[in-house]
Amino acid sequence: MTLATVGGDLGPGPGLEESWCARVVATGREVLVPDVGHDPEFSRSRAHLDAGLSFYLGVPVVAADGVGVGSLCVADRHPRSLLPEQVRGVAMLGRVVGRLLDARRQLLALAAVSSQFERAAVTDPLTGLPNRRGMRSLLVAVPPGTAVALLDLDGFKGVNDQRGHAAGDELLRGFAGVLRRACRHTDRPARWGGEEFLLLLPGTDAERAAVVLEHVRATWAQVSDVTFSAGIACVREWESAEEVLDRADAALYAAKRGGRDQVVVAAG
Repeated sequence: MTLATVGGDLGPGPGLEESWCARVVATGREVLVPDVGHDPEFSRSRAHLDAGLSFYLGVPVVAADGVGVGSLCVADRHPRSLLPEQVRGVAMLGRVVGRLLDARRQLLALAAVSSQFERAAVTDPLTGLPNRRGMRSLLVAVPPGTAVALLDLDGFKGVNDQRGHAAGDELLRGFAGVLRRACRHTDRPARWGGEEFLLLLPGTDAERAAVVLEHVRATWAQVSDVTFSAGIACVREWESAEEVLDRADAALYAAKRGGRDQVVVAAG
């Protein structure tokens, strides 16, 4: 005797699925055929002819909400007689399978919700860019030869005061969009906080990073009259994330102090 799903090792499955198992699912009731050859209803079934089956027992697999999700079948090429308790045992196994499928669906739903929460925790809701928390995990493992840039929109407080916070939010979203479009596909932009953004440029020296930022500046100037300042630092051997960020921040401060609307590269 073989316990199998439709299309298993008993031969071609479509006939079985189209008749016996489909009937189990449609009716929600077990189908027991001890000897197909002596059963007037099933003796001419395609399943019997194609697979050479002589015995079939199918029980419904039902979800917790009562909806039939499939069938569990026991089939053989020889006639069989089962005791009532054996039939009940197979039916119980069908209910167990239904519960397991329910549990699996619940676990998948929980995993999807958990994934959404995880993404939300590392994503800035206004711009859709990674936030500080999301980018810090990358900064921990940044190799030497990576450029880190901090960018700050000049006079952003004045935009909020004169045009309103909605205009300020729109400005931030617009700048985030320009960062996505103007940077290379290997670069990783993030909203670092407030009007400050971070740009991670793997495998890029300071000179090349400055070229990328000038391209961002030119692209941004086409859509906004608000300028930005930037500081660049390249990761040194054995340098921690905090150390390279401190140097990039110092370069950004120098750009602000030097008149804004410029890019300053940290020494070294």
